[in-house]
Amino acid sequence: MPASPAPGHDQWHAAVSRLFDEISPFVRTGPRNHQDWRMDALAVFARDVDDPRGWLSLDMQHARDEYPDAGGPFPFRPLTVDYLSERLYEVEPEPAVQLLVIMLDDWFSVRGVWNFEERKEQLLADARTLISRYGAGARFYTSSPAARTTSRPDLFDPQTKSFGGSFTGLMGDLGLIAVSDDEVGVFWAFNFN
Repeated sequence: MPASPAPGHDQWHAAVSRLFDEISPFVRTGPRNHQDWRMDALAVFARDVDDPRGWLSLDMQHARDEYPDAGGPFPFRPLTVDYLSERLYEVEPEPAVQLLVIMLDDWFSVRGVWNFEERKEQLLADARTLISRYGAGARFYTSSPAARTTSRPDLFDPQTKSFGGSFTGLMGDLGLIAVSDDEVGVFWAFNFN
C-alpha cells in the first residue's frame, strides 16, 4: 500500500466522522511519553491523556450511560502491559486499513458493512487517511484472532474470523492500535448485542 500524505485537522475530522458516524466507537490518540508504547496505550484507554494535536476523538458517550462499569475504564476490562502483550498481534498497514472498515459491522465482517460495494473506495480512503496520521514508520497492532499467525490477514475475506472480545465484558470487541515515535492511536469497536 503506498503511503498516504499525513492528514491535517480537517481531513482527520472528516474521515473520522464519515467512517464512524454509524457506530459508537472509541477513537482516541495520545502522546508517546514512554519507551514502551504499551504504557502510552494504557493511558489512552484510561482517558488519562488528550490528543496532542487537539483533534477529534470519539468516546461512545451514550453507551457509557447505558452500561455498568466493566471493571476498568468503561467499557474495557482492567488492562496492563502484560495483558496488551498477550492479546495484541502486529499487522501490516493494509490489514490495519481493513480493520477500520470491518469495525463498522457488529460482527466485524465485511459482509455486514452497510452498502459496502458502493462505498468501498470512500471507506478505504477514509481508513487510509486515519492511519496515515501516524506516518510511514508506524506499527499497527490488533486484537483480531486473524492476526495470530500472519501479519497480513485478508480481513475482507468473509471466511476470516475477526471477532474478538477479550478487552471488554461485552458480546464482542475489535481493536487497532497505531504506534508512531510521537503518538499512539487507539481505535476500538464494540458489539453491544
